[in-house]
Amino acid sequence: MKDYEMVEVLTKCALFDGRTPTETETALWMETIGDLDHQDAMAAVSLHYRENTDYIRPGHIFKLVKQMQASRRREQPQPHPVRKLPSRFEQDANREVGMARGGAQVREVLAQVLPRLAAKSGRPELPSAIQQLREITAGPDWVDADMNGEVRR
Repeated sequence: MKDYEMVEVLTKCALFDGRTPTETETALWMETIGDLDHQDAMAAVSLHYRENTDYIRPGHIFKLVKQMQASRRREQPQPHPVRKLPSRFEQDANREVGMARGGAQVREVLAQVLPRLAAKSGRPELPSAIQQLREITAGPDWVDADMNGEVRR
């Protein structure tokens, strides 16, 4: 809240209880409740004087504003940003595209790594189903670099 807005809050209070706000009082109220929203503070003054005739203090306004904010949160709950993300059971085009890209990257890495591992371990080449998958995903322009960085076609 800005200084002139706090003057408006104190002026509204003065209309109800007859006080004469001073610059010192405005500064003190700014220090105490200056972080509150101006509209909420103005509404809190009206709410306070609707329900009782006590002389209003910054603590009254603070308490009423916090109650109003809590009420708004209960009425319109906002999910945590992480909860806004689709789960694995929800349909989401971006999620599907990301999974497809990730799967393609995994296949590309495996296509380069698995034959080398098989050659080092002395085991036979990959089973035929995986070889077929490699052939489908690799395409005709597949370039393979050996461990020394030399390119083989």
